[in-house]
Amino acid sequence: MDIPKNLPWIIGTCFLCSIIVSKLATNYCVNSRLSDFLAKGMQPGMIPKWVSLLYMVGHLGMVICGIWSFEIAWWLPFLLLVAYLLQMLTLPSALSDVLKHRAAQDLAQGSELHRNLITAAMSQIEATRVQDLRAKLSAEDQMRFMMAYECFVMWAINLGLQKVLNAEGIQAALRALYHHFEKHGWYRADAFEKIWAETEKEMPEYAFPMGVVPAVR
Repeated sequence: MDIPKNLPWIIGTCFLCSIIVSKLATNYCVNSRLSDFLAKGMQPGMIPKWVSLLYMVGHLGMVICGIWSFEIAWWLPFLLLVAYLLQMLTLPSALSDVLKHRAAQDLAQGSELHRNLITAAMSQIEATRVQDLRAKLSAEDQMRFMMAYECFVMWAINLGLQKVLNAEGIQAALRALYHHFEKHGWYRADAFEKIWAETEKEMPEYAFPMGVVPAVR
């Protein structure tokens, strides 16, 4: 009995669906326990074993179907590859975002408070809604938009810190945020500082101690 030529594609699509299901389950686990993931990182038991197994089986099956389909037609594996890339683009992994936030925390210098503030700031800056807005802009406008948003996040954090820290503590925290953005965020020398200085004009006066924009350098 002849094997249908499209059989590798059909089976490969089934394995691709298993990858999609495992990613959806992973995203649900991450989003439902986001605070734990950010605080502890990836720990055993946070993602169910069946989800990890389904993810690995899906990838292994895709590889096998790709090799199998090559025996039928040299171009058939590329269809599977395109389908795989499309699911990567249309279904981002929440776990990768958590790993980025954890990396930002590890890169951060200073006290535990500063590291936590940087993690919180990066989670807002890398939020999907912000990145969707950024993607609609030109390259130059993207830089301006993201620097302005970073300054807005710093202002919001500054507003919250006034309830628990003195002026010196706030200055140190904002300086830690500034230096992190300078090295790992959207940053252009002088332009960022000008946007930060303009923040006082755009935001309520009570947002800064005594109406003065805190120095960040």
